[in-house]
Amino acid sequence: MSQHTANEPILTPWCFRWLKSSGISLAGEERMCHISSQIIGDNLKGEIALFCFTIPSGGEEIKGAPLVFIPHLVDKVVQLWHKGFIPANEIWLKIGGDKGGGTFKMTFQVVNVATPNSVHNTCVFSCFAAGDSVTNLHVAHDRFKDQVEHLVST
Repeated sequence: MSQHTANEPILTPWCFRWLKSSGISLAGEERMCHISSQIIGDNLKGEIALFCFTIPSGGEEIKGAPLVFIPHLVDKVVQLWHKGFIPANEIWLKIGGDKGGGTFKMTFQVVNVATPNSVHNTCVFSCFAAGDSVTNLHVAHDRFKDQVEHLVST
């Protein structure tokens, strides 16, 4: 399985030559990778996790698939939450999931804000390339249990 990380080149030298010969100019890819690495920092983590997949002959098999997640969920919630007009002792979160394009995305929205459905108040905190079975949801999201308990208790 081929994977791309933020600090690896996406395009081959041949692609760059072809694009240039076609009159298409791109910013330096190395520079773009460097900038994206600075922005992402330790805000995202990725790994190959063991997920359950249905096989055509019936039954299931376990195999590795990519999983990307925000390791510091509490920090991200606080970042989106307190913007000066929300009571300091309460936060309302809406949790959602979306399966499509071969991946499952889990999101949260801070809803006790002026514009709760704004893209600025929505955060994809987990994404994996497997089905949305109960087992797979546990694989991807049990890591957040302590952080959610911390949010509830504060």
